[in-house]
Order: sequence, then C-alpha cells, then structure tokens
Amino acid sequence: MIYDTVRSDVLGCYGNPDPVTPFTDTLARNGNQFFNAIAPAPWTLPSHTSMLTGVYSHKHGARFVSKGKGRELSGHSIGLPSPGVKTLPAILKKNNYFSLCIGGAPALNPSMGLTRDFDIVDCYNPLRSASEINHVTEHYLSTLDKDKPLFLLINYFDAHGPYVRHDLHGGPWLSNLPGNRFIDFYTRLEDGRMLTEHIAAGDLTVTDSEMIYAKALYQSEVAFIDRYAERLNRLLQETRGDRPLIIILASDHGELFGEHNLVDHSRTLHNELIFVPLIIQSAHWQNHLFETPVSLTDLFSTIIDLSGLSSVQTADSHSLLPLLKSTSMKHESPVSEVYRDETWIKNTSEVFNRDLRSMILNDSKKVVWSDRDEPLLYDLSKDWFENSGRLPTAEESAIIETWDKAHPTVIPHGRLMEEHVTEQLKALGYISSH
Repeated sequence: MIYDTVRSDVLGCYGNPDPVTPFTDTLARNGNQFFNAIAPAPWTLPSHTSMLTGVYSHKHGARFVSKGKGRELSGHSIGLPSPGVKTLPAILKKNNYFSLCIGGAPALNPSMGLTRDFDIVDCYNPLRSASEINHVTEHYLSTLDKDKPLFLLINYFDAHGPYVRHDLHGGPWLSNLPGNRFIDFYTRLEDGRMLTEHIAAGDLTVTDSEMIYAKALYQSEVAFIDRYAERLNRLLQETRGDRPLIIILASDHGELFGEHNLVDHSRTLHNELIFVPLIIQSAHWQNHLFETPVSLTDLFSTIIDLSGLSSVQTADSHSLLPLLKSTSMKHESPVSEVYRDETWIKNTSEVFNRDLRSMILNDSKKVVWSDRDEPLLYDLSKDWFENSGRLPTAEESAIIETWDKAHPTVIPHGRLMEEHVTEQLKALGYISSH
C-alpha cells in the first residue's frame, strides 16, 4: 500500500501533532514501524521500480536521462525499466501467487514497463482518487479465487500535487484558511515554464501564507488517503477470509514546501524527500520500533521471504525478515539517486547539472556526492536540515569510491512511452516541455 508523495512527518506516528492519519497511526502501533526508511529515488517511477526489482536506478534504468546517456534511445528525458530486470510479481508467480496492481500514478501505466508482470493492471486512469481505487479494488477482489495467494499493490496518488481541498478530511488545519479549492505548482506561465521551475531558478518565491495553505491542502489529501486505506484494510479482512494478511505501508518519496527554497520533489535528495514512512503489520510480528536505516529496495527481498519462496537477495536488497524476528540482518547503507535532466537545467539553474547520490551511514551521518561537486557529509543528529556539511574523512571517502566502483551505471532502456502517458508526466512536472 503506497501513499504516493507522503513525507514521514505528516503522519501522526512520525510526529505530526495534527490528527491527520488515525488509521495509519493505529497500524503503526499494532505493527512494526521503521523510523529511518530511505527512498531510493525522490520520484515515483524509479522508487517503485526499485521496490519491485530490488535494485537501484543506476541498474534498472528508470530515471532521468541526458543526451549521450540513453536519451537518444528513449526519445525523451525519462528512461524506462529494463526488460531484463526480474520483477517481484514474476517471481511470486512461482509460488502460485496472483498479482494485482491498481493505482493513480501514470508511472504504473503498463506502457511504462514496470507493471508488465502483474496478472491484472488497472492504472490506465491517471490521478484516480483513493475512493475510486477502492471501488475498483473491491470489484476485482469479488472476482478472484479466495483460496489463491494474492499480491496486491495499491498506489494512492491523491497527495501528489496539485493539492485539492477535502473539507470532510480537513480537520482544524483547514478551518481558519480561505476557501481555495486547490494549489497547482505545475501551472505553466506565459514563458512556458512551470511555477516549480521558476521557484527552483530563484525567479519567484512562494509567500509564507501560500505555503501554509499548500501544506494544509496537502494534509487534507493525506487525511483523505488515510480514510480510504482504513476502508481497504477492512475490505481485505472481509474478503480474504482466513488467509493470513500482511500489510506493508510505505511512501515512495516525500515533498518539499519551501525548504531549501524548493517545492515539489524529484530533483534533489534532501531528507524531506528520501526519509519515508514504512510500516509492516503481520500477526507474527507486532509492536516493534526500528531505528536501523533500511531501504525501500529491501521490500523486494522481504516480500519474497514472506511469500514462502526461497530467499532472493540482490546487491541492493536485503530481507527485513531477520530484523522482524529480532535477529541480525545483513545491513547495507541505504543509497538514493537522482539524475540530471537537461531541459530542467535549462529552465532552472546549473545547480541541477549533476547526477546526485546520497548514502545514510550507520552513525546518523549522511554523505551526498555527485559527478561534479565535492562530497559533503552531514551529521543528521545535529543538522537534520543539512545546513552545514563538511568534507568526508579519508575513510568515509573510501566508502563512496568503493560503492561507485561496484555500481556502474547502465544505459536506460530505449522504448518510447505512449503519447498520453508522456502528456500526463508533463502535467505533473516530471517532463519539462519548454
């Protein structure tokens, strides 16, 4: 169950004092909550691809691409998942699982390649609301064999911009605010550039009142998701009978609301974008809180373990099952990646002219490096907002060099997206058209 674009601190179980997510908070209390779960990328397509393949963007190919690095193959600024990378639903079929994917994110459209191995994919209707997703899910569940094991992937896309006001899910954070129905940072101005691009370039700033209202709308979107996630949970309990139910709830990436003078997501690796909620609920393991840094790529191996198949590990994915059983697990420092997009750079700033990576080290330190700039290390226990970085030590630099050598970047897959999907991605700010 993926809450698309939901940052950790908007959930009550991760510290939000507003009563936005009562169901999610209950799920966390009764389940296993990870406080240092790291998204492998700051936007939907590569992050979901890593969850379903167990490898990072540099290997599966779903990422921004530049000329000379695969763009001439893909025909646009986004590379698609390589057909040679094994996916989770394909592996689960070996254990007689039926797989179903329902969502509102254009990245899950079958033409993108990621959901190719699901038995049923219903992600053709972009920006589908949580209520619509539940309605469609209920229909499919009523037609399935209840005795057959099921892998269900749900993507709730409501929290992704533009932000829409839900008065019934507003709570006190909307009560004293004006009645605007939505805020859209993807609006294109007369020069063809989006508001997000103008803000990133420093041409425009968002006022404090505008940002407060955007956050309030965002919280109402998240509250809307929470309500329908609870209904989906109830539906699954009712329709799956006596079969054991394991729920994994995560977000694929976060969102920026003026921090670092940016809005939206997908172009940097700031903590607001890569630290995401992760909750696993199962009757076998309850009420555990984990501080260990883990990656969403670990869900690939974890789900395979939970399905009863022989353990499958990749260089980037390690099962969380040993950790859930309160034993040790093989631990790798989680990595996140984002790649340059030449059109975005042209429309914003040379600051974004880099392929960027970050790694969370064991001792609450984060190192950020690129193919252009000197690496910087941040002590997150003292500097969560990454205001004051230092050069890494020789030992810390060696970790970066070793990782880079072991993880060469592959050329992205060269299949063109369908035109309507390309237009959806432009509307959501992932592809710059100016």
